[in-house]
Amino acid sequence: MNILDLKKEKFPHWYFEKVQCPEDLENFEFYYCQGYAYEEISVEKIIGTTHCSYFHKAWLEMLTNLKRHVADNNMELVKQAILRKDDGKSVDEYNGKYYICEGNHRLCQAKFLKIPKVYCTVTKYKFNHQDFSLYKELINNNFTCTYSNGFFRDIKLGNVCIYVESKEDIHGLISAYRTMRINFYDKMVFLRREPINFFRFNGDKDSYNALKHSIILQKKG
Repeated sequence: MNILDLKKEKFPHWYFEKVQCPEDLENFEFYYCQGYAYEEISVEKIIGTTHCSYFHKAWLEMLTNLKRHVADNNMELVKQAILRKDDGKSVDEYNGKYYICEGNHRLCQAKFLKIPKVYCTVTKYKFNHQDFSLYKELINNNFTCTYSNGFFRDIKLGNVCIYVESKEDIHGLISAYRTMRINFYDKMVFLRREPINFFRFNGDKDSYNALKHSIILQKKG
């Protein structure tokens, strides 16, 4: 019989909840490492793991799929192992919730044994609201880009790639785009020029004109 065929009303509902992974978080790429701590955590707040073997399985499935240890037959030894300090157990923290990094066996068992707290090394992640707001500004102003590890990459307007050296330059790029005024003469001049594929924006006259050229090409396309 499949372990998930058990009557759910006989067991706590979380037994059948899916083990989550950090990448399930909305806009996961905008989280960054804020620091580390060795501290006591609430086992109840463990909601997932970074171990791909257990992604999206039910917690009960994870428990039954753990590699068996000889000591698992002795609950006192199991509890001692779970509560032992400085033994490598570690978790990632996002929004006050925890994802197991090291110690899947012991921390999964801790949930089922209703052990309230354990000591772990905690890597704390925080959402970068400033970068996310800047990203949304780019998207809302017809640019496309990717974001990873704190850097904006592959910024484009239509088919034109735009290189910027700093986030300040990105703010300048957006501001220039919003305030750009293009008249009939501009269109006549720039459409006679060779199309551009790439330019560097730093706020000077050349980059301003390149942006104007890109806008005209985008609207033409």
